[in-house]
Amino acid sequence: ELKEPNITQMNIASEFNYAKALKAMLRSEPHIIMNGEIRDAETAQYALEAAKTGHLVLTTLHTNSSLGIFPRLKSLNADVAMFMDSVRVVTGQRLYSPLCEHCKKIAATEDIPDYFKVALDNNIKNLSEKIYIRGGEACPKCGGTGYAKRKAITEIIVFTDDIKKEIRRTGSFSVEKLEEIFKNAGGFKPLKTLAEEELNSGRIDPSQYFQIAG
Repeated sequence: ELKEPNITQMNIASEFNYAKALKAMLRSEPHIIMNGEIRDAETAQYALEAAKTGHLVLTTLHTNSSLGIFPRLKSLNADVAMFMDSVRVVTGQRLYSPLCEHCKKIAATEDIPDYFKVALDNNIKNLSEKIYIRGGEACPKCGGTGYAKRKAITEIIVFTDDIKKEIRRTGSFSVEKLEEIFKNAGGFKPLKTLAEEELNSGRIDPSQYFQIAG
């Protein structure tokens, strides 16, 4: 429930963009700011400044994963140090179609395309012996599609003080190094790992695995 919200819509024709809206919002002393999307350097700067001055800022940013936020911000010439001072949580998600539990079947060797076999062997160390694929067209539960309703798979990274300290100590913002830091801290599973678990458990097929894992 939103109590006394102030909502504004972008108007490109009059050059009223995200950056100008954020600048105007700061004058009204908001408790929480929801910014639809960070698309450019100016919007990123105002969002970071708002967070730095004690406002809770919720926003979206297009990246390949939650850890991809660092190279994305750098590409926008945003102040990564300022981001580190104020960030609390970053999440990334992908939508996927789980297999229908009523008609899915174990894949025979010839059911999996060769390029999937090679890619799976190269990407997954402990690949399950049983890979499931969509069932037949006569299933009344899924209408013959072989898939259930789409779901979201989500990775979450929480920036604790200890993690921030470790990132600053290493001085590296590469996705590989950051992933190592968060894995060592415990609890973090990247999208690729989550996709592997779904595939090995028989809840998705190879095509959905690659859609999630990227």
